[in-house]
Amino acid sequence: MARFLAIMVLLVLAAGVLTPAVLQAQDFSLMPKADMQKTAKEESEKFFNDCAKDPIIKLSDTSNMAFCACSAMQIYEWMQKPSEKKDLEFFETTTKELDKNTLLTQIYGPCLYVPAFEMAYLNCAADERYERITTSWDELDMFCRCVAKGDEAYFSDYAQPFLEMKIADGKDIRDPIDTVQRDIAYYTVRRNNEVECNRETKRIYHGME
Repeated sequence: MARFLAIMVLLVLAAGVLTPAVLQAQDFSLMPKADMQKTAKEESEKFFNDCAKDPIIKLSDTSNMAFCACSAMQIYEWMQKPSEKKDLEFFETTTKELDKNTLLTQIYGPCLYVPAFEMAYLNCAADERYERITTSWDELDMFCRCVAKGDEAYFSDYAQPFLEMKIADGKDIRDPIDTVQRDIAYYTVRRNNEVECNRETKRIYHGME
């Protein structure tokens, strides 16, 4: 596994609506742990290779590869967890099914911080409102990176549990990033982060407190 993750990291370093991928259900009823790990490794490698060829998100190559690697690692870990579903007729039989909701929460959810950062930065850099409060490209770049880091941190901490809560409430999620961003809690944190980023940028570039 360590070698597998190292290869993924190297690929990422070399280097929107999220469309759920489809994986076959895996039956681990009588499968030895070593075989299960092998299957999990094979499935996660297959996901990464397919994702690298046809990225789930459509951003920069670096973000695409990072998201593919992160999601593949989540698949590897998810497939080794005890199954939440039991066959009622043969209770010892466990079947793991990667449905849409599991994909959005357990696989994509922990990785949404990757596209969130780039999307926040690009939207910020193209927004005329932010151009008006900065006096140079370097100042705008610093401000937008600060804003993007705030989004990255928010998605890293809250995206997965928030999506799980929404799905539990019966919401049909089509775009997980948009779903998180439409919540008032995200809006409040984002607005406060913009104020702090503006203050810090002004302090560094203009000596303003």
